This record gives sequence, structure tokens and C-alpha cells, in this order.
Amino acid sequence: MAMEINRSLQFEKFVTFAQDAMDAGEKKAVARIYSDSAEAVGDTAPRQIQATKADKAFALFRSRRNKEFNDDVRELFEKSVGELFGGKNRIPPAVREAMLMKDYHCGKPLTARRIMAVQKAILEVVEPVTPKVSRQAAATAVNEAVERINAKHQELAKKGEVWAMPVNLSQEQLTEVTTLVEKYGKNLTEKGLGLLANFAVNAMVCPNIPNREFVIQRFAKDCATYREFPPGSPRFSAMDDAITKYSQEVLDGYMDPSKSGMFDADGLFNAFIADAPRNDFVINGQAFNHLDGSGPATIAAFKNAIRPEHRKALSTFFNQMPGECPAFLSQRMPLPSTMKSPAGKDLTGVKGFPMLVSNQGGFDDPVYMSQLAKVKKQTYYLNVSEDGKRTKIAIESRGDITFMVNEASEKANNHVGSFQWRQEFTFDTSGPNVQLIDAKLGQTFNP
Repeated sequence: MAMEINRSLQFEKFVTFAQDAMDAGEKKAVARIYSDSAEAVGDTAPRQIQATKADKAFALFRSRRNKEFNDDVRELFEKSVGELFGGKNRIPPAVREAMLMKDYHCGKPLTARRIMAVQKAILEVVEPVTPKVSRQAAATAVNEAVERINAKHQELAKKGEVWAMPVNLSQEQLTEVTTLVEKYGKNLTEKGLGLLANFAVNAMVCPNIPNREFVIQRFAKDCATYREFPPGSPRFSAMDDAITKYSQEVLDGYMDPSKSGMFDADGLFNAFIADAPRNDFVINGQAFNHLDGSGPATIAAFKNAIRPEHRKALSTFFNQMPGECPAFLSQRMPLPSTMKSPAGKDLTGVKGFPMLVSNQGGFDDPVYMSQLAKVKKQTYYLNVSEDGKRTKIAIESRGDITFMVNEASEKANNHVGSFQWRQEFTFDTSGPNVQLIDAKLGQTFNP
């Protein structure tokens, strides 16, 4: 099972230094704490980490001063790793092993390569992967996949989905698909292996695919980076920062006077008015189900909860428009244009992006006829603090991961998995104008 860790800005400074050095081909670059007049000793702000030319790995001689510098940087590094897990005494054994604790308190330098080895060990502890899949594990995964798909298709068939047919494999097909899952299931998480098994079983029952092994291998590559993370996860912090900046652009754009025609006389955004009768909302704990015809009640509850001067800004985020953000990301498409960014925002190169459920070729992927992740239901939440100074809007998007291989024809919608995205927007509503504090995104998925 995946575990979550705390965020450490200091550890991020170490990783940034190490990654930059590795990118420059300097894997043996020696880390040194950089101090200037703005960084007093003992300050809680993270210290800058830079490379030093005064020392090197495996030096035959090292001055006492350099040894002291090396001990200092290692002490800070150990402290920063401890922050991730809630204290140095809670650092997992696998991470301590990667840290090479025997090299501490003896003057040895900390290199970029060692920092990246520790980073790798942390990621493996947070969400472990299986380096090799045994034949027995592959067979178990395939059998469970058949059961899962048939149970899901039976459920869908009862709802009138005529395409949701049972999957049945011959013994020859079971042998072949087990071999392929064993071959391509390595280095996947537990849930990633389940997704691969589901996908591979669907490939076996689809007669039109000319090269089953190729598409199974390709999907294994696609889902190898999928990870679960809650909103605010340190692993997704760079993406959250980028999404926050983009969301601020969206807010600024819609608050521009040129957009006034998109709001009614009460300051309600037209997309919120349109979505109120067709989606589910929860406002300060009160649920509104669209199947009960709750559209007018949803609008009335929103107006009752939100001050008139705040309605434009908050209703802009209380509808499916901002909920499209993770769908665009999943399709590897730029986020929609804003007044400041008319070409949209491409976040595919931001650290953390590969963790999202996606296919590497994006919307125009030649292997798939459409995106793998399809949103089927959204629920919107709004909570105003008791003092009215903070307002949080959350959007939960649930959907299916479907087969969608080009040659799949009627089996394109076969079940591969399910997912949920949760977006959280926090606003400062203490004054006359709404201020966006941050935007966060979380993801879970299941085979």
C-alpha cells in the first residue's frame, strides 16, 4: 500500500542541487551548505545547497575544515530526510541503508549521486514497486483480472450497457496472457500490476488486435508511473504550484470587466447556473442531489452561504469548468487559454506530472482511439469557515479507465480500472475581494 510523507523544503533543496548536478554530468559533485548575510545560522528557512570545488569524493587528503563542512551538510541532510517521516528515528531502514550511515560524523563528503540514491529509496518506500513478477503472481493477477472484469460487466449489463459482455479465456489464452503479465509487470506498483492484468485480459479477448504483445507492453509503460497521492502531497507540490498559478490567471481573467456578461444580476457564473440542475453539490454539509430536482435549491443555498461581493469569484470555480483541468492534463493537452496565457498552459514537463493516469501519446496517441481516463461523475463541495474568512471549494471527479485500443471496436469500453481526482481550491474571503490561496490535486485509482 502507498504511504504519504511530509513535505521538507530543505530536502527539496538537496534534491534540486543533486538533480542539477546529475543533469550536468557531475554525479560526484560535493554538496555544501551555502550561507550569506540573509541566512543566519539557526534560521528556519531552508538553506541553499551548492557544489564546492574545495573538496571531492575519494580525496586522499581532506582538511579538518572540509571535514567539518561535510559533517554539517550530512547532519542537515539527515534532518531533512527525517522531516519527511516525522523524525530521524522514524526513517525507514531501506532509506537509512541508502544514506550509508557509516559515512556520517567522519568528515566524508555528501555527493549528488548519494542524494539521488536516497531520493530513489524514499520513492520506493512511499509506493513500492515489484522488481520482478513470478509466474505464480502473474497467474494470480490474471485470474483476479478475469473476475474483476466480469463482475464489473455484470453490474453494467444490469444497468442496460449492452456492450458489457463477459470475458472468457481458453487455457491457451490464459497461458499466453500470464506469460505477458509476467514479462511486462516488473517495476509496477501493486495497483499498476492489477491494471496491467485487466488490460492484458481485454487484449486477449479482442480478435482484431494484430499485435497483442505490443499494446500490452505499451500499456505497461503507460501505467508504470501512475501513483496515488492526496491533495497537498509533497510528491505533487511542483504541479500544485503550477496549477495554483494557472488558477490565479483564470480567476483574474473572469474578474476582468470584459467578462461581466458571463454573470447574472446576482453575480452567479453562467456555468454554475447551468450545472446546478445536472450535478450533485454539497454546501456547508448540506447535500443537493440533481436527481431530486435540486437545481434551484442549490443556487439558493450558494447565495445564502456566499456574500454578494464574493459570488462572482467563487461561482467561477463552483462548476465543471475548473473540473476539466485534470482531464486536460490526463490527455496531455495544454490547459485552456486565459487572458494572460492565450495559448494555454502546458504542464507536461512539470515534476510530478507522470503520476497522473494518462497515456504517453496524449489525445492523438496512435495506439488508442481516445483518452484512457473518462470522467463519468462530478460532485462539488463548498465550505465556508465559521468566521467567513476562508472558503474551500472541492471538485471530485470519478471515472473509468477503459481499453480504448484502436482495433478494439465494440470492446473499447471494456473495464480496465477506475479513478478519482479531487481538486481543492482555498480562498481568502476575509475582505471585499476574493483571494486564491492555493489549488491542490489528488488522485486515487483501482484495477
